[in-house]
Amino acid sequence: MLYLTKMKTKWTSYNEQQRNLTLQADINRTEKHIRWCEWIIAACLGASIALAFVIAHQMIVTEWTW
Repeated sequence: MLYLTKMKTKWTSYNEQQRNLTLQADINRTEKHIRWCEWIIAACLGASIALAFVIAHQMIVTEWTW
């Protein structure tokens, strides 16, 4: 005997698809902003470390007159 089972089809509404697309767009936008913030923080940290080395070098090499 051959039994045929009725498979349920998952229907998605247009509103649900639109919500999913909107949510994914928000996630992508947030990740992009986080990436930019990470780059800015890394640049500021690198610049401050470089400035600290320059000041330390100036203090060691040259004579300071206070």
